[in-house]
Amino acid sequence: MEALALLGLALIQPVGLHGMACPALASPSAASSGSGTVSGQILDSESGDLLEGAAVRLFRVGAVPSRQFYADGAPLSARSGQAGAFELAGVPPGDYDLHATCPGYLDLGAVGLPQAISLRPGECKRGLALRMLPESAVRGHVRDPGGSGMADVRVSAFAASQGRLREVRSAKTGPDGGFAIDRLPPGNYILRALPPRPFAAPVYYPSSTTVDGAAAVPVPKAREVSGIRIDASREPVHQVRGRVDDFRDLLGNRAATVYLVPRSTRGTDLSALAWSASLDSRQCFVFRGVPAGMYTVQLIGGRQGGRILAVQAAAVGACGSGELRLYPGPPLALSGQLVAPGLAARDLSGARIVFDAVPGASGSATSVEALAGPAGRFTARDLEPAAYVLRVQAPPGLFVETVQLGRRDIVGRQLDLASGVPGSLRIKLQEGAPRLSGSVPQVRSADRRSGRAGIAVLEPVESSPAASLRRIAPLADGRFAFGGIAPGAYRVFVTERFDPGLFADPVFRGLVSGRVRTVELRRHARSRVDLRLIEAERVAAAARRAGLAGF
Repeated sequence: MEALALLGLALIQPVGLHGMACPALASPSAASSGSGTVSGQILDSESGDLLEGAAVRLFRVGAVPSRQFYADGAPLSARSGQAGAFELAGVPPGDYDLHATCPGYLDLGAVGLPQAISLRPGECKRGLALRMLPESAVRGHVRDPGGSGMADVRVSAFAASQGRLREVRSAKTGPDGGFAIDRLPPGNYILRALPPRPFAAPVYYPSSTTVDGAAAVPVPKAREVSGIRIDASREPVHQVRGRVDDFRDLLGNRAATVYLVPRSTRGTDLSALAWSASLDSRQCFVFRGVPAGMYTVQLIGGRQGGRILAVQAAAVGACGSGELRLYPGPPLALSGQLVAPGLAARDLSGARIVFDAVPGASGSATSVEALAGPAGRFTARDLEPAAYVLRVQAPPGLFVETVQLGRRDIVGRQLDLASGVPGSLRIKLQEGAPRLSGSVPQVRSADRRSGRAGIAVLEPVESSPAASLRRIAPLADGRFAFGGIAPGAYRVFVTERFDPGLFADPVFRGLVSGRVRTVELRRHARSRVDLRLIEAERVAAAARRAGLAGF
């Protein structure tokens, strides 16, 4: 399934003069009160088209959105004209939120990301660009095997992002089996119907019990996709039973959870679709309503908290899966070596090799760090049987060219240790690493007194054996720098609050895309970029809009 591509809501980039004194005010009364003017344009965030007829309104900061601000008895509102332009005159000084609504687009106020404006007496805010995210919808029906509508079925829209499936929005069917998933950004979605009966099989559009048999539903921008019909499956479901043999006492008396994760032939992580079960007093577990297919069983928790303690493949078929046995094992150890051909004189000792676990079904993840010795050799200990993303902090001027695990090239630098350690790790370094530096003017000036800070994040546009890792740098006095980068195309942004799972969500990325820059870095290059801070409040609002309640 193709990854969902969103351009999203580019949040209010100034495109012209702003913050200047108004050459003329609307009226003498406005002049005496020190009122100002706010003006700009409304655009489609995806195409850049100018939007006519959009309603623009001002609210005092902290006011309930339904209580619009009034001046001299009239609401401070306007509609965009043919060129998408709007103007609000006679605005008293103060702090405001600028909202916009337009048919077929998400309401900036409802999204939770209005433009914040601080207006001084007599000031003009000009050249504001409000980029609105197109709104789409999917409508259809869920029918039981007899052809009748099924009520109370939860229908969810899933999108693929960076190799992981994530639920975007959902809705329940009515008495006739009809459903409507509104306020969807444009993209490609997998639809799953989860019947209310506790042991019924989930069904993916049009009528498959596995994701691999699902058909992606393309949802154009500002369009309603209707006529979707999902037919409940007649295929039988099974119980999957098992127990944990903890003869090493790795669980102790701590709680542990077992997850049953569907497997995909397309290489997509389906942890979002996992079943979960707790252990009883005999350390047994059971999953019900499981369709036939291939699964991965994960035991997570125990004495070491949210760590993966055991992983096992399971095939569920006509006879179920038999009784599964999970054996929690001790942590893994992986040895390896850094090499730099033609640079033997360079000392590689002290280089850091970091193994970041890919979040499992529980959503938790750990990191393990190793330091290279005099010959570039290292050993990473206390690893879980999981998948890892490899990060290397190479000496100045060097970047990672290739990675091999057991003589096999690692694409994207993701190591799969679920079945153990298949061999040693060989990391080849090369000279000519580009360098990227930048600044955030709003942190260096206006926000310095308020203590605003953050981190800069650099991530590749497309994963490759060389350019495949996310990098993070601290923000100091509004400046940041990255070194030891592999050549390639990257996205870079600065945020006060960062969570890898949050920024991997396609809907969230679309909502903050206006403050993300793309840069092309070549060998030996020295590049610089200026960015706007993604404030913590903006991150929280975008997370709420994207339906990510956990952030």
